[in-house]
Amino acid sequence: MLGLGMTALPGLAQQTCPDPESWQRENLDTAFERERRFAGMATPMRSHGRVQSEGDAIFWRTEAPIEMVLRIDADGISQSVAGGPMQPLAGTSQGSALAAGLIAPLLSGDLAGARADFAIEQRQDPTSGQWHVTFEPKAAALARVIERIEMTGCDRVEVVVIDQPNGDQDRVVFGEAG
Repeated sequence: MLGLGMTALPGLAQQTCPDPESWQRENLDTAFERERRFAGMATPMRSHGRVQSEGDAIFWRTEAPIEMVLRIDADGISQSVAGGPMQPLAGTSQGSALAAGLIAPLLSGDLAGARADFAIEQRQDPTSGQWHVTFEPKAAALARVIERIEMTGCDRVEVVVIDQPNGDQDRVVFGEAG
């Protein structure tokens, strides 16, 4: 039948978006744009860069407004600012690092790993076929830092929104794999 090609038909939308747990990526490499809203502040903070996997490590490379690299691996989270040495992360930046550490496996569809720490609800939009996955912390200690994580996408993670109990919110939009 000529003319149909790969055009999406309304009744077939669900078939085009595989289950989020099948989004496995061995070589993660995607652009991101992050908007961080702080409770009580009118203007959000914006940054952009790339998230990449290298071996067993995930790197969040922020290019602007300041060059910063977060390395997430089995040893924990370390950070380099403006080309400086990689240092284990401590202090007030831990909330952002914790969020980055939680998002990294989710980008690869590792929902099974998240089930230990989060109650997970998945639903698929019947019109667009997109998946909406909500993560709510099980432990009180984690709930003091993260209220909820919402992930949206079709064949990959496209948007992650992290709500914190204090009213702060991170919204990260991911681009196509590089």
